[in-house]
Amino acid sequence: MADSQNTIDVEQLMARIQSSIDAHPDSKALLDSIQECRLNAGGVCKITPFHNDITSKTKSFIYKCLMRAFRGNFERQSLFNHAIVNTMQLMAEDLDKIRRSVSTNNDDKN
Repeated sequence: MADSQNTIDVEQLMARIQSSIDAHPDSKALLDSIQECRLNAGGVCKITPFHNDITSKTKSFIYKCLMRAFRGNFERQSLFNHAIVNTMQLMAEDLDKIRRSVSTNNDDKN
């Protein structure tokens, strides 16, 4: 099935975003983190490579048959992953705008 590197864990991503927000980050790092997750959001549809021995060839054949059978579900999961990442990016951009406006207001008061 899909590598653990190619899957997205929404709770971990939200925890990374929250810890970044608590640390008052530079928004570029936060948006880069979300962009990194975007690259992995379609990982559920990627085929895992196997070796060239007979056992691996058999596994690869079965794996490809299962991928064909479940392709619709995998594509919907990929679309869902991308929708989640898009939403998180919008939230991060909005939070960055708020942070900048708050820091600007604090600078104006001083």
